[in-house]
Amino acid sequence: MVRPPSVNDYHTTMRSALSTKLEGVHELPYGVVLAYRDKQGSWGTVNAYYAYCHRCGEWLDFTTALRHSNCCGSHWDEWLGKAEWKWWPEIQKIRQRIENGEHPYYEGVLDSR
Repeated sequence: MVRPPSVNDYHTTMRSALSTKLEGVHELPYGVVLAYRDKQGSWGTVNAYYAYCHRCGEWLDFTTALRHSNCCGSHWDEWLGKAEWKWWPEIQKIRQRIENGEHPYYEGVLDSR
């Protein structure tokens, strides 16, 4: 991907990630959004998720995105920032379950992994 993602790309990818129960989605740093699922394997692994930092404008594979917390990019995409906040309550539920020792996606189910 060369172009920045649209807000719709972000929402579509988040719905996909949550429906497939992608582990670690709650650990993405602020300003880094899931924005692409590579269904064809064009960038690498088939069905891999990619994130976009709307501070520096970089596309990141999911593992790299989790570590992209000290970005000092000066760009900020206002629309992606607003879209990111719309998902905050859902992501916060996942964080709370993990803090309680529960499975990230199943409330009340202890995570014994």
